[in-house]
Amino acid sequence: MNTKRPRSIEDAVAGLISKERSDLAECVEERDQIASKLTEFQKNFLPAAVREMGGRWLTDRVPDRLESKGIDDPIYGHFRLSPTLATLLSHPLLQRLARVKQLSFSFSQFPSARHSRLSHCLGAAKNAETAVAGILDRNVYYVQGETEPRRFGADITDQRPLLIQRAQISALLHDVGHGPFGHALDYYAGAKTGAMHPDKAYTIKYLQTHLAPTLRSLDVDGASILSILSPDRHALTGMDNLIADIVDSSLDVDRMDYLMRDAHMTGLTMGFINTPALISSMRPVKDQDSFILAYDAEALGYMEHFILARDTMYFQCYEHPRKRAAERILTRVVQNIEEDTRLGLTLDDMFALADEELTTLLRGIGGTSGVCTRLVEELMGDLDYTVVYEVSATAKPDLKGKPSPLSTNVETWLRLASNDRDMAYMRQPQNWEKIIARNSIGEERSWQVQVVLPGPAAYQHAVSETKLLRRDANGCYATFSFFDESLIVKAILDNMNRKRQFIRVMAPNSLAPAERERIRQAAAALFAPPQD
Repeated sequence: MNTKRPRSIEDAVAGLISKERSDLAECVEERDQIASKLTEFQKNFLPAAVREMGGRWLTDRVPDRLESKGIDDPIYGHFRLSPTLATLLSHPLLQRLARVKQLSFSFSQFPSARHSRLSHCLGAAKNAETAVAGILDRNVYYVQGETEPRRFGADITDQRPLLIQRAQISALLHDVGHGPFGHALDYYAGAKTGAMHPDKAYTIKYLQTHLAPTLRSLDVDGASILSILSPDRHALTGMDNLIADIVDSSLDVDRMDYLMRDAHMTGLTMGFINTPALISSMRPVKDQDSFILAYDAEALGYMEHFILARDTMYFQCYEHPRKRAAERILTRVVQNIEEDTRLGLTLDDMFALADEELTTLLRGIGGTSGVCTRLVEELMGDLDYTVVYEVSATAKPDLKGKPSPLSTNVETWLRLASNDRDMAYMRQPQNWEKIIARNSIGEERSWQVQVVLPGPAAYQHAVSETKLLRRDANGCYATFSFFDESLIVKAILDNMNRKRQFIRVMAPNSLAPAERERIRQAAAALFAPPQD
């Protein structure tokens, strides 16, 4: 029997400590090796993989010609696509939209809201077909100051199939420039590119560089499609101008489809509208060498309901706290990745990805910083965020009509939002998140504080562009501003916009009530108005 024992307990403990240190040193060395390999993987492989994935969508390869294709849709039932539309639909850029969620992270509140951006584009194309076909079948247009409508000439009626196809294709392609998760990265992309609507800017870019060969192969006038979808419509004439209004205006077939579709998929029945009534009320009005879109005055009630449904959906769905918090988290991670010079990834690289491709990238690169890693973990979680503090981002008059004071921070933000979108929508909330966290739960936990800002649309009454057509006191046809004709619409927009003009501070519901209260107090101090 071996009876040899340590000379003392101290020697035994010292031996154990020595062994532990040796093991720990080996673990640290192994950890450093893994970290080094991971860094090399992130630096070399992932960026190349991202560009490879994006390049598969951003191709100018012309797809094979297809036959007519049937579509089954929960909103419109069964309808058919012509061979031209079916072929165009098979282009990778369109198929990418099948992998981009229409409502970004709304599924965190509405589990069935996982429908794709492509399903919406197909619906918009179906609406555009119905609208243009109906206008041509009625075969009349209107001239202000005249008592009777005129009939279209042969120069238009003979182009019926071409005009309907042009409207369908314009509607089908109108969202092809959307980034992953739809509008989720709009603030960031807008700040980086300077475009008010970055999705439209990317649509024009993709049409010019990647879809042009396919359109040519299908004998489609790509220049007309490009002009119709361009934000600058000064060069549009004739029916092309009308098609542009039908596809993209303040009351268009795009909005008609997404309201119906989003209401159906979320279960928010307040979003349902009478689309057939609106489309059948569309009237072409001759304005010099162009046709503009107006609506028959008898449709006023349907139009008012449309505005109520649209703005209610904004408040209940499109700007739901969980969705907006998730979009803020996504923006912070993408910004972190682009600003990491070791990776060399650009906004263009990431904007070209589908949803799951971007998610894979985030999970692969998330380890570049502690905060970024935590944000990615939050994005992959249940996104159960709640508003802990909100402050109005607009001056409101008190009972005496005097504007109530705003905090210096809010006033500064309002100035920046009009002339420096990068600072307003990226740098400013980033700074606020750190300050609020530092003064409440610790700056190292700033990933649990999301500052969500009102978008530019919350300050606009775009519906004022919509025209009503009716007879004036002399019995002549004239157009009137929908906004000016409807007191209901004014009340709706004023009320809904005020609800949207808030800076909101959000935190996870999983935090202890005491921690959420400390965040609320820190936010209240940050946005406190000046004292008299």
